[in-house]
Amino acid sequence: MSTNVSGASHLVSLRPLGLGALSAVMVLGYAGGLAMPFNMQAIGSHFQTTQTMAGAVAAGELIAISLTSFIAARYAARIDPRRGIAAGVFVILLANLATLFVQDLFTLAAVRFIAGCGAGPAIALTMSLAGRSDNPRVTFGVTNSAIGVMGMFLSVGVPTALETYGMQGAYGVYALCGVIALPLVLLVPSPPKPVIVADSGPAEVPSIPKAGWAALIGLAMILFGNGVLMMLIFTIGVERAIPPATLKLIFFIASFAMAIGPLIAGFLGSKLSATLPISVIIAGLVISAWMLGNMNESVVYIIFGPLFAVLPILMLPIALAAFSVVDPSGRMAGTFPSFMTFAAAFAPFVGGRVKDLGGDPALGWVAVVFIVIGGILLGQIAVSADRLRRQQIALA
Repeated sequence: MSTNVSGASHLVSLRPLGLGALSAVMVLGYAGGLAMPFNMQAIGSHFQTTQTMAGAVAAGELIAISLTSFIAARYAARIDPRRGIAAGVFVILLANLATLFVQDLFTLAAVRFIAGCGAGPAIALTMSLAGRSDNPRVTFGVTNSAIGVMGMFLSVGVPTALETYGMQGAYGVYALCGVIALPLVLLVPSPPKPVIVADSGPAEVPSIPKAGWAALIGLAMILFGNGVLMMLIFTIGVERAIPPATLKLIFFIASFAMAIGPLIAGFLGSKLSATLPISVIIAGLVISAWMLGNMNESVVYIIFGPLFAVLPILMLPIALAAFSVVDPSGRMAGTFPSFMTFAAAFAPFVGGRVKDLGGDPALGWVAVVFIVIGGILLGQIAVSADRLRRQQIALA
């Protein structure tokens, strides 16, 4: 008689304190990544370099996140979440402190790559834990709402720090966030111990379905299309002579919407399908990208800039909850950060290059193409999740 360990299918009940700690650690530890558009501007100004080079530095950090988060997601069941997350946040903190003292672009790129190596496991382990929640829509609603709350702080704090202290001011803010995040890791809930069961052979680990891989690629393409333009949105605003105070207000309003929107989507629960809201959000992203790329009026920027920033955050809890319906093991949710950051890794570099060569209109069209293709791929899993939900309701 043989034994096997089957822990992936065990759901985690996230109480308010644990869910709050999980969300806080995620956004505080990765504050530098959430504020990447500001970093692009900071790096470009500090080193007097092109957007292509600033994008290359950001791409290196995000590639490191993608690779390490994919590895961490694959072995998440064997890693103690608290220790893994704490180690990741500690590496991010050290890298943010080291950034304050770099003197050249090459050293900065190396330090930010190390920061990405810490962020990857921390993000993957938090998302994997969230993906095993017994109420995924509420869980992902809260975690994505936390991104909006953090964005409200960053949208005011980072530009102010940039104006006063330059690049060191921005990364000083991120370092402070890391200091706050570390003790909160102690409140992150631990998943249930794996249950050992007797059987006649090794357990079959559920694999991600082909439609699931397609959906992960599709969601990554949507975020890439968004990132190509969004990573440069702050720079675009500066170029269009929008006052700094107005830019702060715009991003603050967008962050407030990011905080409220995911909570609404999450707590609506089963009353909200996946297919319809995802379709509406994709359409909104396409319209916003075209308007931002091709219309230079300040009022267009003020309206569609925040909208373009908010819509992906509204979509994520719906899409991730659909992933959890199709794959309740949490593997899709845990693998998602590696796809997200792999796409985001190339977004700053590609966006910077496209802007240098073709300007804002080219940025808008590149964003539109990737968002449309990604929406088609993601739509398949949304339809499947809705069908499974209807079956579960009929059997209840």
